[in-house]
Parts: sequence; structure tokens; C-alpha cells
Amino acid sequence: MSHVSWYIARWRQSFKFNNFFKEFFAFACILWTIIDAVYYIAAQSRDVILANWWLFVISGLVWAIIRCRPKDCFSYKLKGRDAVVEIRVSDITKIQGALVIPVNTTFDTDINGRIMNAQSVQGSFTRKFFKSNIAELDRIIEEQLEKEAVPLENFGTEKPGKDKVYPNGTVVTITRDTRVFYLLASSRINRNGRATGEQHDLRIALEKLWIYIRESGDKSTIAIPVIGTGNARLPISRDDVVRMIIKSYVNSCGSKTYCEKLIIVIHPQDVEKYKINLNDLDAFLKYSCDYVDFENRQIIGEN
Repeated sequence: MSHVSWYIARWRQSFKFNNFFKEFFAFACILWTIIDAVYYIAAQSRDVILANWWLFVISGLVWAIIRCRPKDCFSYKLKGRDAVVEIRVSDITKIQGALVIPVNTTFDTDINGRIMNAQSVQGSFTRKFFKSNIAELDRIIEEQLEKEAVPLENFGTEKPGKDKVYPNGTVVTITRDTRVFYLLASSRINRNGRATGEQHDLRIALEKLWIYIRESGDKSTIAIPVIGTGNARLPISRDDVVRMIIKSYVNSCGSKTYCEKLIIVIHPQDVEKYKINLNDLDAFLKYSCDYVDFENRQIIGEN
């Protein structure tokens, strides 16, 4: 889906006639007050105003359209913390800051061409930042795993690709052209070479990610995609994954703030394809940031 098609779909989702007319008449009231004052000062302006009434109508319509245009970014400050949480519709590889790249627990970089060529975050990351140089990416990953002494969970599994299995939630930091990437193991590869994941696995992976960044990362902007909803085939909606990421991050800020901004990135194509309700997510994000209880490590009202 092109950006234009997504924007049209977003207009259909968010446009409300009552809001449009409210903005139009609000503009008309303000404009009428100004015109009335001008007419009072210079009565001769009456004819000019009446002759160009259509300009005022068009101005009101333009104003109302601008005021009602759909947003593709929602951002709120976390109450009690110097941190901002944001939902943004974009391609994550275009976001500035440290990027979270979801991978599987064997850190496979390609399985018969499926990973590298897939329309996934990992595939886009490999093509854009490594120019599809799988060998170099593998070398860096192995070096980082050895450097951080990450323990093996299993070895020699019957699956395509690599045979060293690391624990769910393992994080590897890669620096490339001054950019920082956190490779997060959040799914598993089965015997058929397909990624699988469960909601519980994602929850654990997120908790470990925040701990890792808090202890080993720098306090910079972090961009994270809607993890597990693509090739990992999580059995929950993208909306619910976004909510899970928000709750997990907010709760992790109970002890201290470890990044200035978290950006949850939703790909434009997913908004219309999977009917993601950005207005509901906006409301949930605002509530989560305004009504957080850090003492009990939860969002007020959360079950």
C-alpha cells in the first residue's frame, strides 16, 4: 500500500463530521468577530467583505480540514519520569535512534533466502544496513555473543539454519555506521524453518530487553516495531501487541528512567491491512502515561 492509500484509509477511520463542523463554526465565529471589529472601525470595508464572502467560506473549510486531519504520531510524557512514549506510523529503518530488531533464538540471518528477502524488520535491517552481506552480519553477531558470554540454552537442534539456541529475550548490541541496534531473540524456529512465538515469550523478551538496555545501553531514543506479528505469527492482534509494549515499558520505568524516548513504530501498510485503531491506541497511551503507579509497578485501573 502506498503512503497516499494509507492516508486515505486513515481519513476514513478518523474523520467525524461533527468535529469538522465544530471546527468550521469555531473559525467562523472568530472570523466574524474580527470582521465586525473591522467594520466598526472602517464602515467602507463592508462592500469589500460582502464581495469576497466566498474567500471566508473557503478559509473556514481549509481550517476545519487542517484541524481534523488524521495524526500519524501520538506522544505523551510519562508522569513522574523524564521520558516520552510515542506511537508513530512509519518505516522503522527511517527512525533516528537505537532500533530494536526482532530475531529468533538461534540468531539466524537467513534460511534459504526467506529471512533476508522477507518484508520484515529483520529483512529490511539486513538489506539497508548490511547491503545483504550475511557473512559480515553473522561474524558480528558471533563476536558479540562471545563477548557478552551469553549462555546456550540448547545445541544441535533439528532445524534449518544455525544450531546454537540462546534463551528467549537474549539481546545483542550491534553498532553500524554510528547507529545502534538491539537484536532481540523473541521467536523460535521449528523443524520446518518457520518462526513461532507465544504471548508469554514476548512478555519475557520485553522484560529482558528493558533490563538489558537499563544495564548496558545508553540513554538515547529507542524505536521498537510491533514485535512478533509478522513471521513469528503471534496469536494476538497488532493492537494488543502495541498495548503490551506500552505496559511493559511503563512498568519497567519504576526504578529509573533509562531512555529519553521510546517510539513504538507501526508500518503504514499494517494500519489498513489489519484495521489497527490508532485512535484507541492513542487513548490507551495517554491513559497509561498519565495514570501510572510506579510504587506498585502498574497502570492504575489495569487488571
